[in-house]
Amino acid sequence: MYGKFILTSVDDFIRNFVAEPSNAIPRPDPALWLAAFTGMPRNNTKENAFYAPLANCVNGRNLCPGYTLKLVYDRPDLDDPSKQKVDAALFSDSDVLDDGRPQWPVQEMW
Repeated sequence: MYGKFILTSVDDFIRNFVAEPSNAIPRPDPALWLAAFTGMPRNNTKENAFYAPLANCVNGRNLCPGYTLKLVYDRPDLDDPSKQKVDAALFSDSDVLDDGRPQWPVQEMW
């Protein structure tokens, strides 16, 4: 079999050879996924004008079930010497806090 190979896309490979876990969330219809972002600002918009519309799109369409996208750009974490900030982060629905701080220990993804 030396030198033999088959070209396939990553999606086809995963669909055909990698079993989905029994608790997998079904993939959304691509058209519905794209429609979720129709409320986003267009070009020539300042970066910070994207934050709230993005959170509204993700949370309003429940694109990340079990998680909430929160804006966390107001202040850096008090214990972070670099004082860097992320703009938004995903939190487990059980860990969402509204104190205006990034809450680094409970962020799931940013």
